[in-house]
Amino acid sequence: MYIKGVKNVEKKDLTNYFMNSQDPDVCESIYNDAVNYIDSNGYEIKDDQREALLNHISEMVKRNQRKEIMQVEDKKLFEEVSQESIKQARELVKQLEHISDDETYLLSIHFEVVKYNQSK
Repeated sequence: MYIKGVKNVEKKDLTNYFMNSQDPDVCESIYNDAVNYIDSNGYEIKDDQREALLNHISEMVKRNQRKEIMQVEDKKLFEEVSQESIKQARELVKQLEHISDDETYLLSIHFEVVKYNQSK
């Protein structure tokens, strides 16, 4: 299995994340969409950031399967997150039927961190 954007994270580890999501095909698709966005914008993602993103997506897909709703109590915490990051996160979140829009804010942090890498 070839996964675009994977460098040092071993494929067996990816497969474990996909399988743990309870919907491996959807998890892999959303992960690949996220990595495509990162790559197409010329951003670099560190290995630990990649794994954190994959873990978040895997758990998000699992919450979708279980119809668990995550709520953000204080959205003001995300006021400094760029609209671009929120928009990309929303595109990924809307692929899941049983996930609240609040998940968008949590996922957007991963894109914001990757953008921050470029400014250093």
